[in-house]
Amino acid sequence: MAKFVIDVDFLTIDKVINRAKQTDYFISLDMAKELSMVENNAQGKSARRYFIECEKQAKTITPKIDHPSPEVIKTKQSKAL
Repeated sequence: MAKFVIDVDFLTIDKVINRAKQTDYFISLDMAKELSMVENNAQGKSARRYFIECEKQAKTITPKIDHPSPEVIKTKQSKAL
């Protein structure tokens, strides 16, 4: 399991209620995603499927940028001179 980092992935707030110490945890969205995806139950499976589908949709709408090779750049530069 991943090690989460305090003040990056989550933060805590300690408080005293009726003389009992209580700690509240606030987690980042990325930590919540990771925790949901590693759950070995129906909700974890649902989360994994959801994020896989999101990734598929993002890949279809994101244009692929074709970068020229260094040789093509050199050829274009030498022709320009």
